[in-house]
Amino acid sequence: MYGVKCLLVDAKLHEDSIHRGGPAQVIPAGRNSIYGAMCQAKRVLLEPIQKVFINCPMEVMGAVTNEIQQRRGGVVEEMNQEGDEMVIVARVPVAGMFGFASAIRGGATGGKVLWSSENYGYQRVPPELQDEVVAKIRTRKGLKPEPYDEEYYAQL
Repeated sequence: MYGVKCLLVDAKLHEDSIHRGGPAQVIPAGRNSIYGAMCQAKRVLLEPIQKVFINCPMEVMGAVTNEIQQRRGGVVEEMNQEGDEMVIVARVPVAGMFGFASAIRGGATGGKVLWSSENYGYQRVPPELQDEVVAKIRTRKGLKPEPYDEEYYAQL
């Protein structure tokens, strides 16, 4: 999450000082109310994006652009010629970059490619993939695949 500001306006703590672990009383209530508000706000999942810079000879340019476009959400932004080489700039989700190094070094390019990447920011996961991605992450963490809804948090 980013760009979120939460204000605690009032809190009533237990009267006995022995039971007054302030954070232990306030944090669960605050956390659950924030989770409930996220449910009401129609939460979306953001994924990190990398900007990829690829230097390659002209003869393997087609194989390189094909490799980028096969990656989920990979978009070629620009292609510039510098001497005998092409410089390709693309945006690819980090999840789509797994296996990219071995694929771009081998195969049709024959190891003639140099590439680097940098963080480009975040973008929304496509809505049709969001439920699947969330279920996989939750299963990996040992949680049930479906996240709780706002009714669950309203009961707490």
